[in-house]
Amino acid sequence: MAQEVRVRLVDDMDGGEAEETVCFAIDGRAYEIDLSGPHAAELRAAIEPYRTRARRAGINSLQAKGVTRLPIGQHLSTVPAARHDDSSEIRDWAKSWGLPVNERGRISHPMRQAHTAYTRGDTRPLDALLEKHGIDKDAAEAAMRAAADAKTISAEPATPPVMTADERNAQSARQAGRLSDAQLSRLRQVYAEPDGEASSDGTPADNTSWRALERRGLVTRIATQRYRITPVGRVWFEVHGVEPPS
Repeated sequence: MAQEVRVRLVDDMDGGEAEETVCFAIDGRAYEIDLSGPHAAELRAAIEPYRTRARRAGINSLQAKGVTRLPIGQHLSTVPAARHDDSSEIRDWAKSWGLPVNERGRISHPMRQAHTAYTRGDTRPLDALLEKHGIDKDAAEAAMRAAADAKTISAEPATPPVMTADERNAQSARQAGRLSDAQLSRLRQVYAEPDGEASSDGTPADNTSWRALERRGLVTRIATQRYRITPVGRVWFEVHGVEPPS
């Protein structure tokens, strides 16, 4: 018994009956949608202001951007995505091998093919290009290693110079800053003592001055209310241009 099979298109917008499949492309991807006559007209009307101002793209331009013209019914997963612009990456790669490459414009197909193969572990297209341009592969690899080593060295933080004890004391004396008259009087006092030691008289003002000298590293407390001058304290006079006591 004969059978007749009818295929019914369903409008993807409202589920009603569709009259046609409309194909369009945007942003490097092609699309298709089943629409009724009114919906198809709405889509075309919406696109029309942009279509009339757009440039027609040839097949080569479309393929370069990853756009493929779809036969009706072809699944969209077969449409390649827009190609990532890796021209800058390929130019840097070619230069690292010493290969001639234009700073601008289209990269040759053999160059692009060699780069793609190289990223996949196949060096044969690269070897062919190097041989064509008379470039020694071992020398090129050695030059790249040297450049990488130089870049690594330049990126390493510089090791600060090692200071001597006298330089460290002078630096600490500069950081201690200027002294008040009361503090300078106590520092002169302890500097002049043969053993480099002196005691506070126990008054709040005197204790405050001695503690200020201690905080700056110019004296160190060796007992209750007794202090000894430090190497930093001795060099303080020279660093700040103050005449020390004789």
